[in-house]
Amino acid sequence: KDKGKKVANKAPYPMRKTKVTTDEENHMFQFGDFCIAMESDLDDAILQAAQEAGEPEVEKDDKPTCVVEKKIRNFQQYNLLGHPTRVKCTAITPNENYYVSCSHEDTAIVMYDIYSGKEMLSFFGHEDTVISACFSLDSKFLATTSRDNTMILWDAVIGQQFSVFDHEKVVLCCCFSRDSKFLVSGCQDKICRKWDIRRRREALAYSEHEGIIVAASFAPDGETICSAAADKTLRIWNAMTGYTLKVLRGHKGIVLCCTYSQDGMSIVSNDETVVKVWDVATGECKISIEVASMLHPGKRPLTKKVAWTLSTYAPGGYGFYIVAVCNDRIVHLFHPITGEEIVSFHSRAPVYCLSSGLNCKMAFGDACGNIYVVVLK
Repeated sequence: KDKGKKVANKAPYPMRKTKVTTDEENHMFQFGDFCIAMESDLDDAILQAAQEAGEPEVEKDDKPTCVVEKKIRNFQQYNLLGHPTRVKCTAITPNENYYVSCSHEDTAIVMYDIYSGKEMLSFFGHEDTVISACFSLDSKFLATTSRDNTMILWDAVIGQQFSVFDHEKVVLCCCFSRDSKFLVSGCQDKICRKWDIRRRREALAYSEHEGIIVAASFAPDGETICSAAADKTLRIWNAMTGYTLKVLRGHKGIVLCCTYSQDGMSIVSNDETVVKVWDVATGECKISIEVASMLHPGKRPLTKKVAWTLSTYAPGGYGFYIVAVCNDRIVHLFHPITGEEIVSFHSRAPVYCLSSGLNCKMAFGDACGNIYVVVLK
């Protein structure tokens, strides 16, 4: 079989569109480019890696090494053929040779060659639009979440479903553990769930948040999970017991993103007005980058309301730096200690999804359907 070029048939499921009445509008949460009902009382080489048999080689006893600053001396940015409408989500494979993406209207997600943009594989199975996607570090699995209240685990090589994990409500986010044995999901029902991939069942449910779960991230050592919610907090909790270790407070709005640094010592998060970097050991905020600081005197903004849309860490060896995306069509790279802008990348429309690889590549999509790839050098 030509594993790298298999393309499945078109999805047999029609896309469901949800109408929102006037009475419901005040109880909706704007998540990127669509609304969902609030459930809170608050204000609000992939083929090469997959062919290797056995367990992924992960040193459990070795602590993650401290991330060091690697100078960015140059970068390359190029565009690929994207989608007819706004890009909803994107994810890069561990070897950075492929990426998956979909628009906000798609019930399927497609894998493309990151150099040519050629379509390689399609993943059909969701009955409603796809919201998020992520790859396991061993390259074997792809996880996707959808408005159909499910999270699907896929064989990333042949595009077949491995497991379907049902939820009570819309599933907004997902993230693999570093050893690829567990998967965490965040749901509209205010519960963050940890799933055992081998046994194909729920291993733990964390229900301490008072708002819908918008983002979640596994620590590199797999011992803790950080979840962000519409209750304006981040919570760090034990991945085995579900015990809350720290509650990070300071955001004034819904926390849209949270990501552990590669050494597990810091977490970056953002709401619409500020990007924050947290010290995991103390729970203190080390630096804040206000969106207002991005406004230049005398320059008219491209949008009426300037806001941060997402944040994460830069790819691979450049993981020392923070990536923050603003709806003024600019993707920024900041120094995590000084807050100084290192470099920025421009798009043709606001960006609402971005994925960092394990080496030097980032991929992001904008509201006009364009896909951009950035290679740091």
